[in-house]
Amino acid sequence: MKDIALGIVGFGGIGIEHAKNVLSGKVPGLRLAAVANRTRSRMDLLDDLGGEGVERFTDYKDMLRGNLIDAVLIATPHPAHFAQGMDAFEAGKHVLMEKPACLESDEARMLVRASIEAKRVYAMMFNKRADPALRAMKELLLSANLGAVRRLNCISTGWFRAQCYYDSCAWRGTWSGEGGGVLVNQAAHTIDTIVWLAGLPVSVHAHCHEGKWHDIEVEDDVTAYMEYENGATGVFVSTTGDAPGIQRIDITLEGGTLLYEDGKLTLKRLESTLSQFTREYRSGYGQPSHESLDLTPREAEVSGHIIIMRDFVEAIRSASRPIADGADGYRQVLLSNSIHLSSWLGKSVQPLNLDWELYKKMLGEKIASSRPKAQTGKVLDTSSAFKTL
Repeated sequence: MKDIALGIVGFGGIGIEHAKNVLSGKVPGLRLAAVANRTRSRMDLLDDLGGEGVERFTDYKDMLRGNLIDAVLIATPHPAHFAQGMDAFEAGKHVLMEKPACLESDEARMLVRASIEAKRVYAMMFNKRADPALRAMKELLLSANLGAVRRLNCISTGWFRAQCYYDSCAWRGTWSGEGGGVLVNQAAHTIDTIVWLAGLPVSVHAHCHEGKWHDIEVEDDVTAYMEYENGATGVFVSTTGDAPGIQRIDITLEGGTLLYEDGKLTLKRLESTLSQFTREYRSGYGQPSHESLDLTPREAEVSGHIIIMRDFVEAIRSASRPIADGADGYRQVLLSNSIHLSSWLGKSVQPLNLDWELYKKMLGEKIASSRPKAQTGKVLDTSSAFKTL
């Protein structure tokens, strides 16, 4: 079967990592045919990676023309995602999008519509969905054997960044360059995981602290309280200011508690449901007895990025749904936008009724007031950033 020809848009830290995976043969059926990056000299690194024959463009639109590539992986700064994704679908290309899909939920919805109209695969690089322990957690939730969800707590603080990280690129830590901070960059994976496991909340009340721990414009410390349709509640905490940080999700259900922490999954199964015990117990301060089970699966043999790219190939060839598709990207952006807007307004907002025009207006004001930064041209090694939630 003919290999799928891939073009990568954006050859910074993460784009380089994706190129390495494809050029080293870790994604069977996928061939790196082209790379587009505004700075041509950056692409000289391809020669050191075994990509001497890879075509190079300084304008991604030139790469999209014709039949040089079948699919595109977009790995540019967040504000560019929407236009580049729309151009790719218009050119008839399949799209694998780095997180987030874009900055605004209405644009994320437009990307989904464009992929459907183009009849092309639209996948998201939500590599945490390939985590075996999280997949096992998802399967347990789908089985409904533990009953309804009552509470979700997510602490995602293992994203520590020193000031030099933000200083390494002109776009980092700015409203004009990123459109947000820890919410749209590091914790985008965590936001997706929350929606994947528990669905979208019906209400969010959040506090986003901008430049609390760093000299940056955007938020680097977030706490959000969420309410769900069935009455369940949730708390989400994330920051780039804590070390060593915690990566933990615990979900309390009628029949027990699921705990994911640092790649391990534990089930604390109750002998009776919480509702039944609450109704029937007659001896004062007791609580349901439980057993603790280690349900941690065997670690995956390859990284989540590779699993997502292999799945992308399979989705194109078999017309199957990707592990994470564009609709998942839309829901992640929707919750992220809701957290931002709630903080900006100082009140609760409803994600499913989000006033996206107000969000767009307020984000535009922040972008308009964004301070310019000097471009260092430094490329960071991103390989150590892939193990957090």
